[in-house]
Amino acid sequence: MSSSVFDWVAQSWGPSPPTRDGAVLGCDYTYTVRSERGFVAALISETAFPALDAATKSTGYLTVRLAPRSVLPTIDPKIKLNMGPGVKPKQWLTSNFQLNIDGINASKVSRIAPFVVRRPIEVKTSGGTTTLEAGAVDFPSLRVTLSMVGADSWFDWYEDFVLNGNNGPAAERKGSIRLLAPSLVDELVRVDLDGLGIYRLTTDKDEDAPADQIPRLTAHLYCEQMTLVPGGAP
Repeated sequence: MSSSVFDWVAQSWGPSPPTRDGAVLGCDYTYTVRSERGFVAALISETAFPALDAATKSTGYLTVRLAPRSVLPTIDPKIKLNMGPGVKPKQWLTSNFQLNIDGINASKVSRIAPFVVRRPIEVKTSGGTTTLEAGAVDFPSLRVTLSMVGADSWFDWYEDFVLNGNNGPAAERKGSIRLLAPSLVDELVRVDLDGLGIYRLTTDKDEDAPADQIPRLTAHLYCEQMTLVPGGAP
């Protein structure tokens, strides 16, 4: 997506989410617009991330749900979009990700379950005027799968944070989820994580798996704050 779209999504997670006017265009294979549905003063109410899985080669999509103040009638403009010479969409694979957590070895993480950032939008009408009011952002928990090998820091974190009860704000951690280009170097977008805490750690063992297969762990983490950072930003 263009940087302006990522900027809008990023701002929608903040204290003053902006509204945008726009349209959803339905195009054929020649990029001729066959339908156009305009919207006015839309807020972003949901941003959904797919499962991030190192074992798959699936193309990933970010799903954004809009809450517009009003929707315009559908029209058929029959306008051909100018996509520029040689422009081809860049495919992002859900296997191209990296999780980082301060003080924790996350190099063996193989999967992060789908997660959704939600913001309730309330419609208010006064004197014939309709307005939208954004509520507080609901940042989701994360479910992380990793190999038992090299998981000592995860066990130590769980023991200290949960079993020993050292789970105050000062003990919470920072981290990030990086979505990477095919080069696995360039960063397309990053989700910064703040106020991370672990509250559950379980062992997963497939009964049909070979006896010598290394079992996996599933860690359940809560996160107080997430910040979307467009690619290339510090």
